[in-house]
Amino acid sequence: MTDYSYSYSTGSPAPDAATETLWSFNSADVMPGPGDAAILHSRRSGAGMLVQPDVVRALELCAPFRSLDAHTQHITDLLPALKNHAQHTRQTLSHIAEQGLMESSKVAFQRITAPPEVEPSPPPCRIFILTCDRPDALKQLLSRTVTHELPNDVEGIWVIDDSRDLHHAQ
Repeated sequence: MTDYSYSYSTGSPAPDAATETLWSFNSADVMPGPGDAAILHSRRSGAGMLVQPDVVRALELCAPFRSLDAHTQHITDLLPALKNHAQHTRQTLSHIAEQGLMESSKVAFQRITAPPEVEPSPPPCRIFILTCDRPDALKQLLSRTVTHELPNDVEGIWVIDDSRDLHHAQ
């Protein structure tokens, strides 16, 4: 016996995944705002926006990467109050994405695959010892400095002696 499997779609053709931008609301914090409003703040772009609570409820459904049209369909399917407001929902999502509060799949891919940033090594530093007419204290300090290992970025020790006695200045 042979099994056959058929698939047929009568709806609109699937969008071209290579050219369509996918979006996710996954990198923004939602904080209480004035009244019933909420503040959206993107951790990555620094963008912010004041929105109504129903917008927050809709955005909570936008964590997976989808096209804005697919997000609109998903939101209007799950939130009956928005069923007759698909165009307004789509415009709101588009505005939120343009403001940098949603992350595109292209930006996420670049962020994830970018080579790690190498922190530059600190510039070399110098140790300055300022003294005046204290030869014994200077000798003791220098002898202790010689016995301790200095960090690699220390390129030298400079002694500035403002002695009035020429015998101490040597």
